[in-house]
Amino acid sequence: MSLQSPIIVKMSLNLERIFLTGATGHIGTRLVQQLIKKGVQTTIYVRNETSVKHLFGEELKSGLLTTAIGDYSTLDKYEKAIQGHTRLFTLLVADFQKAASMGELKRDLAQIAYKNGVRQIVDLSSTSVRLYGKQGILGYIHAAGEQYLWNLAELNSKQRSLVILRPSFLMTNHLMTDVHSIKKENKIVSCGPSTAMLSWIDPKGTPSSSYHTQ
Repeated sequence: MSLQSPIIVKMSLNLERIFLTGATGHIGTRLVQQLIKKGVQTTIYVRNETSVKHLFGEELKSGLLTTAIGDYSTLDKYEKAIQGHTRLFTLLVADFQKAASMGELKRDLAQIAYKNGVRQIVDLSSTSVRLYGKQGILGYIHAAGEQYLWNLAELNSKQRSLVILRPSFLMTNHLMTDVHSIKKENKIVSCGPSTAMLSWIDPKGTPSSSYHTQ
């Protein structure tokens, strides 16, 4: 599987129209703010406008930020909203109860995006794919999603570009997984040898940290 040639680098940012999912989370919020700061026309796909006004008050004033309201129960609104965009950023939260659902949703979003003229898709995956492959639940979910996206991109590699990002552990996710062990034992419990080092990423841009597993 070869990486796509970065043909999109030649395109001016002022001519770009970027479409984002997951825009109101920790990572998405920072990404939207940076895109608007760089003068990039940006559309965010959200379920309601309440959080948008709270998170992006200044960005909305710029005239560069557009809000598209919809969800994933049906993709009719998504397909209408993504028309005219050059790039898609997919950031979806994994549903551990339905392991296949996220990959299938990414496939459907990508298929619609490419069909409507999107040149590049940037997908936020996970380092778990590299570390564990499909052996762990998180690796399985993201690996399946990556494969769907590669299959679509390679159908027309001259017109379709795909970037897969595999960040390490996000500090903002600790409330989801580690909060109980932190509260009860003052520890972060992880699988692996005690000498292993795990890196964290802070979406706010502060330096990453490392810790020994226990």
